[in-house]
Order: sequence, then C-alpha cells, then structure tokens
Amino acid sequence: GKLALAPEGSSIDCSCFAARFVSNRKLSVVNSPVPSLAQCPPGSILVQTRYASLCGSDLPYFRAARKASSYWDRDGFAGHEVVGIVLESKSDKFKPGDHVLALPSNYLKAHTSAKPEWYREEIHGVLLESMPVRGAFSEVYTSHEIYASKLKECTPEVLCAQGLGTILKLARRTGSVLGKTVAVLGQGQNGLLATRLMAQCCAKDVIGIDPIPLRREKAKLCGATAVATPEEALDVVMKLTDGLGADVVLEMVGHNQTTVNDCMGLCKHGGIVSCFGVPDDQEYQNFAFGLFFRKNITLIASVFPDPQKDFPHAVKLIEEGRFSTEGLLSHTLSLSQVNHAFEIASEYQDGVVKLVIDFAKE
Repeated sequence: GKLALAPEGSSIDCSCFAARFVSNRKLSVVNSPVPSLAQCPPGSILVQTRYASLCGSDLPYFRAARKASSYWDRDGFAGHEVVGIVLESKSDKFKPGDHVLALPSNYLKAHTSAKPEWYREEIHGVLLESMPVRGAFSEVYTSHEIYASKLKECTPEVLCAQGLGTILKLARRTGSVLGKTVAVLGQGQNGLLATRLMAQCCAKDVIGIDPIPLRREKAKLCGATAVATPEEALDVVMKLTDGLGADVVLEMVGHNQTTVNDCMGLCKHGGIVSCFGVPDDQEYQNFAFGLFFRKNITLIASVFPDPQKDFPHAVKLIEEGRFSTEGLLSHTLSLSQVNHAFEIASEYQDGVVKLVIDFAKE
C-alpha cells in the first residue's frame, strides 16, 4: 500500500513532497516520509530529484487504477524517467553530489523481478532485496548503482536517455536497417526517438505513422522521409516499396490488440515486426496468425533494457551530441502541477510531446 502520513507527534520525517495516486485521473502532492538507505542493500543510493518526465506508459495508470503493484501505487507514482543528485550512498561508484541518471526503485524492482535475459543472480539478485520503493515523482527516492549512470550535469535533455536506452535495446534486437524501408507506427515520444534512431542508422526510408498532425510534423523533423495517417499508411508504404511492403515495422503504440495486426499488414513477406508498445492484455484474441504465418514474418518483442549497457550508452550519445533531443521536450511544469501535467499528456492537449517536471520550479 501507500506510505501513510506520520501521525501527529511522530518522529518520522515527512518533509518529502511526492505525487500520490488518489483515484482515477487524480494525483495529489503529499508530505511523504523521506526514504532512508538504512533499509537498502549495498550499492544503493539516495537521490534528490532534479527533473522527471512523463512516459506514455505512465498514462494508463493515471486514467484508471490497475492491479496493485509497487510499480505505480507507491508515492512517486509510476514515474521512472528521472535525473538527480546523489544525497547519500552505499556504493563505492557514486558519492554525494554526483549528478546521475538513476532509475527509481519502482522501476528496477519491476524489471528485475521479471528476470530478463540479462539477469544474473550473483549480480542482480541484490535488487530483489527489501528497500523503500518510490516512483520518480518524489523529491527524494532510492536507486541502485546497477541502474545508475553518472552525468556531466542534470539537464532536461538527458532525461531522454531513459527512453533512448529502451530504443537502443529495440534496435539491437531488430538488427541493421541499413538500406531498408522502416515503418514506425506511433509517433509519441518513444516513436519519435525510434524514428530519429532509424534515420541515423541509415535506413533507406523511414515512414512515420500517426493520426495526430503535429506528431507527423515532428516525425519529419526527426528524420522521417515520409509520413502518413494510419488510414494512409498502407498506400504510402506500398508506393515506396513497389508493392512489396516495409522491411521492418516498429509497433510503438501498445495498449490495444489491433496495431500489431496493422504492422503485419504493412510488412513485406519475410520482413520483421518489432513490438515495443506495452500490452495491456496477456492474450490477444484477434491476433492475425494466418497473416503472420503466410507472410513468414519474424515477430520480435523488446522490453527490459539492460541497465548496465543500454542506459550508459544512451547517456553517452546525448552528452556527446551524437543523438539530438531537439523538438522532443514540449512542456515544463512544477511538481505541484503534476496532476495537470498528466491531464495534458493523457488528453494529448496543447501540442504535447514530452512533458518535464522541474523540481526547482515553483
């Protein structure tokens, strides 16, 4: 459950402001107990948040309560894109004052408990030990050295390294796109990251697909050579490929059961469909298995980036100027405005792309 406010007269320090889920579409900012490293395993760090951003995967948890999970129903909510400054450390790799991209304990717990392909008990098992669990929309949170990367400086731009790290994992699993036609279905914040990365990886054509006009324009700025609405997508793809279909299709939408079928429809025989969008359902009742089978499609899933490979790589690319975040950060609000921030993002208002919470902003 959520951390309770300290009773009157309690010695518990509740000076940490954090977002708390109250009801559907309602987050409140409360005085929450300050997390302590005393309850954390070796390698843990305590971080003061400087910037956090909203991810598209946060939005379903805002719109309606889900099955109880430490990923979203703790103070700090479902936030996981965050940079900050180390306050205390039980790690010999980080010291107080270090600027870090450090994924919060709600994120690292959810990912490590799934024991992905990179999981090694002797290395990652420590993350399954007990520790105070927080999301990123909290002034202070706990993390661990395995999920932390040093930064030159905390900036809003380097927030994109979390999302970019997940896209790097997607790119590695998908393979080279050099000289290939790539269709990217969904041009939200991660879809735009994928579009830019596919363009930088020298795809022959990158087709950005989205129903929202502003996102299609953003896709062009990110390197898309063509854009289309979902209704136009098949015609555009077939025209560019002489009727063959795209070599690679990236599903960047999730939260529905139809877009994976749409992706297979855009894909050529023997092509690849890589699924990045988060599914809400364990089983897809209307999966077009016959289409998948007869087109000899390779279907790839990409989730759980390697925290010691993908996030440091993403930080390096952004800090060295080799991957641009231009055009991706659209709004900046304060923690006190976090509910309004989620309303904007959830309803796609005001040309929102990626919304940043600035913890120094009044």
